[in-house]
Amino acid sequence: MKACGHYDRRNPHVQRLENIHRRHPSHNNTNSSQSTVTAITPNDGHTAQVAQHYTTLNLAMSSHNNTDAIASIPIGSKPTVTNNFPTTLADLNLNSPSLHDSSDSAPTSKQSIYQTLNHLRKSTLSIPNRLRSVLEDAEFVEASWDYLNDFCPETQSPDTTTTTSTTDTLKNDPTEAEKEEEHSDDPTDNEITSSSWPLVPNERSGSWPLDPALKLRSQSAYLTSSPSPSHEKAPVSAYFKSTDGHINAWSFSLRRLNLPVLTLLNHSSSAILLDTTRRGKTYPDALRRTVPIYTSVWNRTLFPHLVSTGICAFQPHDLSGSEISQIEARIPGFVADLKGLGLDTTGIFGDSVRRPVRCVWVAAPSAGKKAWERTFEELVDAIGHERRRWKGVVGEVSILVCCSASRRVLGATEMSEDGYIQGSGDDSEGWSCGLTAKMFWDNREGLMREVDEGGDVEGFVRMLVERSKGVGGSGRSTLIRPTVNIFLGAGGREEENDGAFNLVVDCNSSPGVDESSRLLCLGCKEGKLGSKMLRDKLVGVKTSVEELVRKNSDARILVTCSTGKDLSVGVVLMLLCSFYSDDGKTIQPFLRFRLTFCRTNRAWP
Repeated sequence: MKACGHYDRRNPHVQRLENIHRRHPSHNNTNSSQSTVTAITPNDGHTAQVAQHYTTLNLAMSSHNNTDAIASIPIGSKPTVTNNFPTTLADLNLNSPSLHDSSDSAPTSKQSIYQTLNHLRKSTLSIPNRLRSVLEDAEFVEASWDYLNDFCPETQSPDTTTTTSTTDTLKNDPTEAEKEEEHSDDPTDNEITSSSWPLVPNERSGSWPLDPALKLRSQSAYLTSSPSPSHEKAPVSAYFKSTDGHINAWSFSLRRLNLPVLTLLNHSSSAILLDTTRRGKTYPDALRRTVPIYTSVWNRTLFPHLVSTGICAFQPHDLSGSEISQIEARIPGFVADLKGLGLDTTGIFGDSVRRPVRCVWVAAPSAGKKAWERTFEELVDAIGHERRRWKGVVGEVSILVCCSASRRVLGATEMSEDGYIQGSGDDSEGWSCGLTAKMFWDNREGLMREVDEGGDVEGFVRMLVERSKGVGGSGRSTLIRPTVNIFLGAGGREEENDGAFNLVVDCNSSPGVDESSRLLCLGCKEGKLGSKMLRDKLVGVKTSVEELVRKNSDARILVTCSTGKDLSVGVVLMLLCSFYSDDGKTIQPFLRFRLTFCRTNRAWP
């Protein structure tokens, strides 16, 4: 009979052993079971396996006397002596002292399989694996951008007159046309024209797979289109939250109007919105629901005469019919809320908003790089379809490509993906040890050298974080124009000591017994937790500033946090909305303004 790798009741030797076991309960001890097996089993290929299996069977039954466990014990498994037979996964111990010889020193603690698997999962989600995954996602982003610029460059220039005149000049002067052709074919040329696809990260997860240098290159045409040097534009990022797209919680946020995104689309007629999501989904809810709600609401608000054409309708992506109908029923209410703000759209967008916005989706394929080409071809086809569909109805449209940069992990865990982590930059507060996306890209070579050489990556990260706190710290403050007395900076206590300010609001430092009347410490944490704490502190800040400015309207106020770019910005906005007019003058008497200023994202020079 051929050897069998598992327990088989049809094996006659096993049947004889079971019958003897039922008739002789005394065989339940280890010694008698071993001698019985040796005496009754024939000398064939099954002897060793049956003997070992019966020993294991007896040992298990001696603990629980459970005959149902017989069929679950494979032949060839090691006999394990345990005082308590495991009944759950967490009860299975890998480091049980009984697994070791008596000559070996037994481990001092027991580690369950559950704990071991949890440890393996955490080791897979390590910082080195996350950084490698970020670079893989960044490679897909750059490849997508290159492909669209090569095969889908037909974005409309914001100034058609200039485009036409340039074309006519090239026709009239063949020499110039040849120079232009040579210039465009030069592979070393990185000059980006207005027909490029600007890359817009959806903060904060979307900023990880985007090299800041590539972001600036892709947005260069928009950034250099300012009418005057005093109105210099800042690189555009988006803030679409997935919570606004959660099922039964669909919403249009009046605090996150993302007006720079619309301004960019109004200029470039196209953009790529980047985001990532963790394992289990292809697209984050921000791209599947929040952004389509956003575009539908703005299209209806800015182009009410086009509602009947259908271009302003909610544009779903992989949603059920029931969910689509529920979202569409809420959109008229969102439009009414937006109109209730009374925004000056002409002042925000210029003389006119040229084109309604349509969305197209693309995600990194699960199959990896070998499927990129096909994915990009399908993306170009989808963009062309949207443009052809609406050209005869409303004319030109702006295309917003919703790009999910992380490929979907199909396995049960990331352990099946050779260290790749989907959405590796998501919720970075929990794993980054203070490392930010900008800090990562600024120090990419040093970090990846530590990763490749198996060095102390976490130690290197902590060193970078500490060094970043020293750079741009105390001693540097920025005047918030057009006010003459509100300053924004990093640090705080040193600024308070030199007497340059009448009041220093330090968002992160904890209040101390030696705190002076010129120093107000809020004691907020950094990140999301700090933003929640700040909401409770704003009332006290407003009261202190109001008392100070009532006595001296020219009092100099410095607001700081650890970076000068986080909580301090929120405090400054609160002060501007509460105490200052649009021209930077202190309001007397003090009036409580709605946060319309914050919602409109109106930037002062």
